[in-house]
Amino acid sequence: MRTADEIERQVLETLSEHQMIAREQKILVGVSGGADSVALLHILHKNRETLGIELAIGHVHHGIRGKEADDEADFVRQLAEALEIPLYATRENVPADKKRLHLSTQEAARLVRHAFLRNAAGRIGAARIAIAHTETDRTETILLRILRGTGTAGLEGFPAVDLPLIRPLYAIRREETEAYCRQWRLGICEDSSNQSFAYRRNILRLELLPYLREKFNVEVDSALLRLAKIAQQEADYLNGETLRLLGEVVESEEPYKWTLNGEALRQQHRAIQRRIARKALQNVLGQTQNISFELLETTLERLQSREGGSVTFQALGERAGYLTYDENADKVFVGIHWRDTPAAPLFATLHAPGVTPLPDGRQVEITLHKAEGTTRRLQNVEDREAPQTNLSSSYAVAFAIPSEAALLPLVVREWRAGDKMSPRGLGGTKKLQDLFTDAKIRGKERNSYPLLVDEGGEGRIWAVFGLRLAEGAEPLESTKKVQEMPNRMEIRLETKTPL
Repeated sequence: MRTADEIERQVLETLSEHQMIAREQKILVGVSGGADSVALLHILHKNRETLGIELAIGHVHHGIRGKEADDEADFVRQLAEALEIPLYATRENVPADKKRLHLSTQEAARLVRHAFLRNAAGRIGAARIAIAHTETDRTETILLRILRGTGTAGLEGFPAVDLPLIRPLYAIRREETEAYCRQWRLGICEDSSNQSFAYRRNILRLELLPYLREKFNVEVDSALLRLAKIAQQEADYLNGETLRLLGEVVESEEPYKWTLNGEALRQQHRAIQRRIARKALQNVLGQTQNISFELLETTLERLQSREGGSVTFQALGERAGYLTYDENADKVFVGIHWRDTPAAPLFATLHAPGVTPLPDGRQVEITLHKAEGTTRRLQNVEDREAPQTNLSSSYAVAFAIPSEAALLPLVVREWRAGDKMSPRGLGGTKKLQDLFTDAKIRGKERNSYPLLVDEGGEGRIWAVFGLRLAEGAEPLESTKKVQEMPNRMEIRLETKTPL
């Protein structure tokens, strides 16, 4: 077991090795109150002057675990006051998000937590978000993914850096953070849910890994991390080859469909074929979470045997993706179907700044402008090679709103009965139902006009995309008025067809 000084030195080495931070940066530290996050905060605070950084704390009350979670929130608040570090906290309703998104409690909590931290970082100008994932978390994640049947890309567990996220405890074990807190006599909160067998990760941590260490390999943790390192290096090479070969295989890239040359794809190794197909799916759908190995293999086998056919699959619940091999044209088509069946309500929390893919295939980009300059950052963690360019002006509805007037997080959602807004130039409020009626927009067609709403979708309606802007919002064409708004958010929604 390393001493507190040795643990601190390892964290500083990790920060340097992975170039996680730069001097004069503001770092938002996610603090739950547990040993991992308290140790991380203590080390960064202790070395803040040497590192030349400014710290802020982010904390999320997930709306679960009752008084225990209330006590954690109080603990983090007192810790922030004692260290004289600004605290940005929120209380969320994870059970409601879990039900709405059809996710597990832990998955919903992670999405809510990361969305808040990203929005808070954007609001306060934090360049990095430090989260307390440890080497132990990596080991558990790798084993979980193996048990689920992951491909080589999933064997890394998670990277040390996935901007704006950084993981300074990447090479520190969980028992070491607990020892660090004991040696420094730091108060921590114990999360009782970590002992609950209702969660698979806890079963793996408390039963499976100890069993594997005892019965199979006392160094199973090191073996899993070694596997991850090998897989990462080989994946880096294959991903580089994939990017190099894309130009030979991809014939056309439309907003909702990519066309791949069958003969050129057939000439590649199967490992490269899979990656090219996944790259196309990533760009068309904005994610590859529902794309199974069997789905890809079905299409690639048809390509190899020149037997036409198509497979469809659910993508984010709002649309259906497809992979089609046309034997006559010898082409593979990767695209999206918009189904006639009722879809779940549109809802997406926006990165500010950053680019957020919507469930219907479009994207929203937010650029923050401040009096002292412009901050622009792409926050698409699913695809690190995504081009950092503005959405095409011919494919976007664009306007600006005052940063100080909008209460984050901003959300894109469908309209609801009773929604009201203050349209520009009207001098009062009006029901959206009446706005739609005036514009002769009826029935289900109204759901194709999404809203931009602050306060997590429950606050002020800033825009009905494609119909009206609210008072205080200015089209980007109003150059003079926009320039008179030095602290502003510029918002661009990609449309389905050129304007």
